[in-house]
Amino acid sequence: APTGDTRLTRKRRKNDNEELVSLDDSVRGDHHRKAPPEKNIERIVFGCYEIQCWYYSPYRLKKKTVKRLYVCENCLLYTDDVEMYRCHLAKDCERANPPGELIYEEGDIQIYEFYCQRLCLLAKLFIDHKTLCFDVENFIFYLLCETDKDGAHIAAMFSKEMHSSNNLACIMTLPCYQRKGYGNLLIQLSYEMSKRAKYPGTPERPFSDLGEISYRKYWLFVLLEFFDSAVMRKVEDVTVDDLEALVGINKDDIKDTMEPIGLLSHLKGGTYIVHNPKLDQENGVERPNPPLRRLDPRYLNWIAKSFDRPKRRN
Repeated sequence: APTGDTRLTRKRRKNDNEELVSLDDSVRGDHHRKAPPEKNIERIVFGCYEIQCWYYSPYRLKKKTVKRLYVCENCLLYTDDVEMYRCHLAKDCERANPPGELIYEEGDIQIYEFYCQRLCLLAKLFIDHKTLCFDVENFIFYLLCETDKDGAHIAAMFSKEMHSSNNLACIMTLPCYQRKGYGNLLIQLSYEMSKRAKYPGTPERPFSDLGEISYRKYWLFVLLEFFDSAVMRKVEDVTVDDLEALVGINKDDIKDTMEPIGLLSHLKGGTYIVHNPKLDQENGVERPNPPLRRLDPRYLNWIAKSFDRPKRRN
């Protein structure tokens, strides 16, 4: 029987949303969209957890609504028939890990790269107004798993559109794995991939308020940490263009992050420079908390492919 109390109050759900950031419609701040369909699945059984669903997802089921959907955490096969699910786990599913290519492994964390419609359907249960579910051929998915003696257990994911200047389209952490820093870890991964693909990364726009806050905290932490490095301690100013090349963050995101805290200046000729904050006490810059988990690039076994880079404009 599934274990783990995953029932979420509205207050807990609001707090957990810090790691449930959809950069599709829900993070774009679209206030004029149509109301979403009513929730069609009450709960899912997923590994050792039974999780209350938050939103509608267009699973292809015989019934319009189901109280309990069984989803294999290894291959993501789904059914509302418990006997079929048990038979699948006992005989049919031979996987101990998700499909795809293992690109990152550190301690009890693994990250896979692959294409999967079923993953999109699962994510839709916890992301409001995400429209992409069946047209997935232009997207790549990155799946974060917790590992133990029983194998790899799906915990979080993000998607990225091929040939796009955006390094992240949608990100989701399952409720039973939230508050562990997995969302921020995947954002770090998206930027490390942008660096290897040799283009400055930026997520899809527009943001919701929550999406903007989450990313601004990340950008500010990365920029302040960069200025703390030995090579930058004696450098008073650096142009936004140079900073973009050095840290891999899009220059517009750098400007939007540094201007509100008084560290951006606009020179004649259209050049923007960022002033070195030096000491927090000197400049009154409130430093964000460091991420719970840090991505170690040494463990990332990934080489950029042609579709990982934006299409060239004629």
